[in-house]
Amino acid sequence: MRIDAAGLTDRGCTRENNEDAFLADAQAGVFLVADGMGGLEAGEVVSRMAVETVAERLFPAMVRTGWGLAGELERFLVLAFEEANARILSFTGKGPGPAKAGTTLVGLARCEASFVLANVGDSRAYLIRGQGIRQLSEDHSLVMARVRQGLITPEEAAKSQGKNVIYRALGLESRLEVDSWIIPAAPGDAFLLCSDGLSGVLADQDILHCVRQGAGDATGSVCERLISLALERKARDNVTVVLARCLP
Repeated sequence: MRIDAAGLTDRGCTRENNEDAFLADAQAGVFLVADGMGGLEAGEVVSRMAVETVAERLFPAMVRTGWGLAGELERFLVLAFEEANARILSFTGKGPGPAKAGTTLVGLARCEASFVLANVGDSRAYLIRGQGIRQLSEDHSLVMARVRQGLITPEEAAKSQGKNVIYRALGLESRLEVDSWIIPAAPGDAFLLCSDGLSGVLADQDILHCVRQGAGDATGSVCERLISLALERKARDNVTVVLARCLP
């Protein structure tokens, strides 16, 4: 099974700078999206630091040994997230770094016919399979926690003033809780990672339509279409998308 992947980012309609960072490496099978937390200092620095740290941890090991077991890669990916968290805390706690900064991070890594997914924050991972789309990751936001508790509906959450308040991110606490999953994949599947600049203005069905409509197009063109649609919807936040498609 071959992988074709691309990524794209835009600062959005209102932000002066772009605090998102991403990696889309089909050859290595590593895909990452980080969203520096708005309102905190140096979000663009720590989001890039998170992506670079995980890549630095994964690439040498994958070149040296590859991954025979998805569970082994899952443990290694979680450890890479924890190292990125420690590095950000060290940066913000001493030296030239700011006193406070944080970032979300969602990552996908390939292991044979499976993928390992890890997530902290509210950047998302989707699986598009056949004619359906499914959110794989769980948003670590206060409003989505209320949805999971049955206190509000998803529709109410989408309109909530506090929908961007997250309770878990890299750079906030020394102890980091990382969600992780092992996901079997097959030719025809597509994995999409994005920051909330995209998911905040596009419904799941909008994303599905763009990806399915572009099934015969270059992966980069599909990413451009998704970004363009988000900008048409007046995305206020930075918008980042990484698309990895499984080919025969």
